[in-house]
Amino acid sequence: MKNESIKRIESISILLLVGSIIAMLVGVATICVNFVSLVAALNQGLDRLEYGEFIILIAEGLVLLVHYFFVSRFLITALKAEVPFTHEAAKEMRVIGWETIILPLLVAILGIIVFHDYKPLGEIVEIEIFELVLGVFLIQTGYVIDYATEKTVAGHKHHVMCNLVEEKYPEIFKEIEAKAEEMIG
Repeated sequence: MKNESIKRIESISILLLVGSIIAMLVGVATICVNFVSLVAALNQGLDRLEYGEFIILIAEGLVLLVHYFFVSRFLITALKAEVPFTHEAAKEMRVIGWETIILPLLVAILGIIVFHDYKPLGEIVEIEIFELVLGVFLIQTGYVIDYATEKTVAGHKHHVMCNLVEEKYPEIFKEIEAKAEEMIG
């Protein structure tokens, strides 16, 4: 039987997964609409400034699609595991952190390439410090999940060992248990 915390984590994860799938669909729609607009702009012979916006919007749609793909993958991994801490989930959290940092930087570089002759650098680069800090936070959270996973596994191992000792050597177990309670307070 699952405890209430696990049930809440699962419920929130399912809601986030639905939201992530919707965000991926928005990303696909953004890519498609702006690709069609880009092709039309190129066929009309518009200059780079006019069709460049469509290129950036396609890139932003790709960022949305890729980011929420990784978020969905993380949530599915967590839901399958049915526990909040696994090494696989920790790794996926770090991947989300890195792509949260790298993808906006790539869009900014693309913007510089597309608009360098038309706009000042300050108008082109729109990276928010929030994205960078969030990326670092997600990477750190991945390491926290790894640490918690190791502690959980070690705790479970020691619990099993205690049960075996209690079963095989009940007197020794009671003596050790009393000493541990005395030491812990």
